[in-house]
Amino acid sequence: MSLFKIENDFGSAVVSSHAGATLRSLRVRVGDGTHELITGGQSEHLDEPVTPSGVGSFIMAPWVNRIHNGLLMTEHGEFQLPVDSGVHAIHGTVRRREWDLVSNDNASAEFQVALEDPWPFSGKVVYRIGLDGASLKQSLEIHTAEGERGFPAGAGWHPWFRRSLGSGEMSVHVDAAAQWEIDAETVPSGVVEETDVSRKLMTGGQFEVDEVDDCFRFGAERSAELRWPELTLRMTCSPELTHAMVFSPEGSICVEPQTTAVNAFQLAARGIEGTGTRVVSPENPLIATTIWSWSSD
Repeated sequence: MSLFKIENDFGSAVVSSHAGATLRSLRVRVGDGTHELITGGQSEHLDEPVTPSGVGSFIMAPWVNRIHNGLLMTEHGEFQLPVDSGVHAIHGTVRRREWDLVSNDNASAEFQVALEDPWPFSGKVVYRIGLDGASLKQSLEIHTAEGERGFPAGAGWHPWFRRSLGSGEMSVHVDAAAQWEIDAETVPSGVVEETDVSRKLMTGGQFEVDEVDDCFRFGAERSAELRWPELTLRMTCSPELTHAMVFSPEGSICVEPQTTAVNAFQLAARGIEGTGTRVVSPENPLIATTIWSWSSD
């Protein structure tokens, strides 16, 4: 079995361990109604090795979003990662891997996967997911192998939320303190500033298709709210989640809590501050948590 369902009186979630420990469904109960929040969650969940593009909520690790030209810069030298999206290495190495189930009960589950080639360092990623009342708590941990050299790491979630639950489109509010300026190859230039888009996210609003596909530095609250006419989903993040990517494709809105900016390791190597880059070691794993809570208001 590779599909694992957890549930309580307030909702249910389905995770596919076979396809990257991707969250395939999040169905929440508000009042007398039940609503699927994840794009593709209404369909049958197949035992497929790869989650189709544009659905689910997949895990990004040991880096998030894009590494320009696949060039991983570390204190131990430079390493070439496979370039698999234009001129970038994208979304880490674990989203197409089969994860091992560590534990599972009615309302929670834990999975893990080893870090291996093409990532040049040994370690593992641990994913925990659980329902607690009207909240879904998720955590990611990146560990080095015992005795392994430290390495830069990043982690995050890439959820595809449904634009509409049936009564109208979502409005998005994100604690977006500033936006990273991107260059012609869609990587940050190193400049981060308040923009019209970051101000719109701070006040909240609806986003047209392809209006936004950018990386934002969280403010002190490290939070977001997704508001449909039917309900509100509140996303709160631990201090390690310093950034959010916001993307408005057709049919979905992606609000992606993540520990680093796009292309963070190269930016940090250039001396750019505030990228969220962390070097993990056996004594200092990277641990990040996000809690998604739903209510009628």
